[in-house]
Amino acid sequence: MRIDRRAAVALMLKAAIVGCVAAAQAGAPMVKTQAPGYYRMMLGEFEITALLDGTTELPAASLLTNTTPEEVQRYLSRAALKDPVETSVNAFLVNTGAKLVLIDTGTGTFMDAGTGHLLASLRAAGYEPGQIDEIYVTTCTAITSAVWRAAERERSRTRSCARANWRRTTG
Repeated sequence: MRIDRRAAVALMLKAAIVGCVAAAQAGAPMVKTQAPGYYRMMLGEFEITALLDGTTELPAASLLTNTTPEEVQRYLSRAALKDPVETSVNAFLVNTGAKLVLIDTGTGTFMDAGTGHLLASLRAAGYEPGQIDEIYVTTCTAITSAVWRAAERERSRTRSCARANWRRTTG
C-alpha cells in the first residue's frame, strides 16, 4: 500500500489532535479557586506590588459632575458599560529594599461583600501584615476613616501590625 504525501499529513494531523485531546484530559486535580489578586513590577530600584481588595459598583451618574445623567449613560453605552460601574479597589505595597510601605488600606467590607480581600492578597503575594513598616492613606473619605478606625482598634488588640508607623497623608 502506497501512502502519498497528502495522506501522510492528514494522518499526522489526526494523531496530533488525538494527542492534544488526551493531554487535555490529564489526571491533575482541579484547583477550583481563584488566587487572590496581586501584580508585581519594578519601578527603578523599588518593587511595587498592586494588591486587590476587591471590586464594587459605583453609581457613575451621581458621582460625575458637570454633566447630566443622560450624557453619562450615553458614554457608558458607547463603552458597553452600564450604571453602576464595577470598579476595582486596590492598595500598593512598595518594597524599597529597606522598608515595606503599604499605600492605602482597601475598604474592608464597608463598601460591600465584593471587597475586603486585601489581607488575602497581601499573603498570596508572600507578605504578612507584621512585616509592613509604614502605611500611607491617600484618600480620607468617610469609608476610609471607618477603615482607619477599625484598623486602629485591631492594631490595639493584636500585635500583628506592631511595627507599623501609621500616617495620614491627606486630611
